[in-house]
Amino acid sequence: MTRFAWRCMVFAGLVLGAAPALVAQVPRDGRPVRDRLEEVFLRRVRVDLALDDAQFARMATVLESTASARRRLEASEREVKQELAAQLRPGVAADERVVTSAIDRLMANRVAYAESFATEVAGLREFLTPVQVGQYVMMREQLMQRARDMIEARPGVPVRNRP
Repeated sequence: MTRFAWRCMVFAGLVLGAAPALVAQVPRDGRPVRDRLEEVFLRRVRVDLALDDAQFARMATVLESTASARRRLEASEREVKQELAAQLRPGVAADERVVTSAIDRLMANRVAYAESFATEVAGLREFLTPVQVGQYVMMREQLMQRARDMIEARPGVPVRNRP
């Protein structure tokens, strides 16, 4: 699964109506669209999961913590990919040690990224019922699929074969 797809998991459920309108809007308040999407998603989760104030506050804390960790991992992955791309340019003799190290770091980064979602679910299990956690995971999955569909529908984006 791509880095973008994993990141979008955080915003699950949101795209079921609000995301296309939000993305099309020019931010008037200067906040990035990503922040606004997260805010709308959290409101949707709060309603759909019938969270009380305490649960909602704890959920926001868990999600922000894991999202922050994922943003750091995304930045690290971009750096590693740049390093790898620089080594693999046509006409440039790649240093095998650098390439091996970059690939190892890239794979470790991806594992850590996936583990961040397990950490997120473990954090949610501390105060949500199994049904609420399941609802959250499904909302996130629906958003992921919608985000992939929206990306593939953009002009100039190559359509990938789906499994």
